[in-house]
Amino acid sequence: LPRPLLNSFQAMTRTAQRRRNRGSRQPQAPTLLELAKAAIPQLENGIICYNTPEGLAASTRLLQAVEAETDRRGLAAASRSYRGSFQMNYQQLFPDLARSYRCDILGAAQRGAASIPLNGTMYELKETTVMAGKGLVMAWQELIASLVAGDDVGCCLEDLDDAWACFEAAYVSDLSTIENRIRAFVNQLAMAFARWESSKTSTELWARLNRLNAVANVTGKGRSDMDGAVLKQAQVLLQRHDWGCDMGPSGALVPLAQYVKSSFDNMKRYFTNLKDNVQHVDAILSNNKGMVEHLAAWERAWGLGKDYLCDKRDG
Repeated sequence: LPRPLLNSFQAMTRTAQRRRNRGSRQPQAPTLLELAKAAIPQLENGIICYNTPEGLAASTRLLQAVEAETDRRGLAAASRSYRGSFQMNYQQLFPDLARSYRCDILGAAQRGAASIPLNGTMYELKETTVMAGKGLVMAWQELIASLVAGDDVGCCLEDLDDAWACFEAAYVSDLSTIENRIRAFVNQLAMAFARWESSKTSTELWARLNRLNAVANVTGKGRSDMDGAVLKQAQVLLQRHDWGCDMGPSGALVPLAQYVKSSFDNMKRYFTNLKDNVQHVDAILSNNKGMVEHLAAWERAWGLGKDYLCDKRDG
């Protein structure tokens, strides 16, 4: 072909190839800046909005992108060696030394609370934890501002990672201390059950049981006024029945007395076994299904016994 025609043919070939390449390109993953801009409407001054699924989803994607960008740049991660001392439940959340940016950690820092409510009680966080949270919030806001301004975020990513590790270590340590206090209380109740004798009244047992029932029994009334009188009356009735005494009209109450005693015995067995496994107790006590079921069953039995086994003058 003449050279002008050859050059024209080659040019058309290259153009067609470029068009084919453009058509076959895979969609590019959104950039960190694009994800940040998508998340901004779901944030309030950089604070994650957990009230909507959209806000949580956008914030999760943004944190994942921040972590990926930090890794892509080869920035050194702050030490997470402290995770080796985490309790089992937190080691499951953080199984290795990777950054593992989580919305719940950032959200805890952004709430800025000096205490957290758990089982109806306010537990104080250490002052150093609250200060570390403020440091994380500041680093996060600086990163968001730099992204929106189009500035290089290398230094912001490093500052964020340092602040994140500092707060994560302090916050999880405080949570573990609080959870250990809650589990210690449950263990004390378990020990009281283990020491309990049917022939004696245990003020300690009933006080601890009432306190636990009030906060954990979400399927019942959460009563805190139960005592041993109902159980004692049921035991007396069953003892007379076993001895073959003439029960008279009270004989009809034997099944109820058996129900009261079996409910208590089942609950006692549950808590006695729990003293060797208290580390598995969820610190949000109402989340423990077996515990709630036994408490609710005893509360129902106690209420019926109070109404039908005990002298009305005592009620």
